[in-house]
Amino acid sequence: MWSRGINLYLLSIEELVSVTMSLSGEKGRLEFVEEVGKQLDEYARPTGRFAWRDLLSDVLDGAI
Repeated sequence: MWSRGINLYLLSIEELVSVTMSLSGEKGRLEFVEEVGKQLDEYARPTGRFAWRDLLSDVLDGAI
């Protein structure tokens, strides 16, 4: 594929989210958090909500 000009990049989900969130701006980040919250309200069990809370806390603390 390289000879055809097709580049493949492998990113972990953490790297992908980090890059996407940094490029999406404040509005994009807020919309993302709101949409995840809606999905959690509709589908998640309490353990999923706690995991999401912990992940957001780590992001806000700069651990991720």
